[in-house]
Amino acid sequence: MDDFIEYDDDEPFEGEPTRYGHGADEDEEDESDMEADLSDIDKEEARASYIARKEDEEEAALEMEHRRKKEARKHALQNGSGRAGGR
Repeated sequence: MDDFIEYDDDEPFEGEPTRYGHGADEDEEDESDMEADLSDIDKEEARASYIARKEDEEEAALEMEHRRKKEARKHALQNGSGRAGGR
């Protein structure tokens, strides 16, 4: 039994694809991709703030349009035209 070689099946060989599709030697490189420094966080926060502002502006515009149409229907009903919103 001197020529018996035992392999550790838990760890892939260097460069061998793992169940995630990456080679074992790529794991260390992937870890650095998952780290964010302060400038990355600041950029993401600025981007999120910009998107939130745009969404708020769009929502406010929709609310104003809804109110305008509601007022137009109310005004049309008060004047007795029976048709609301020009339909």
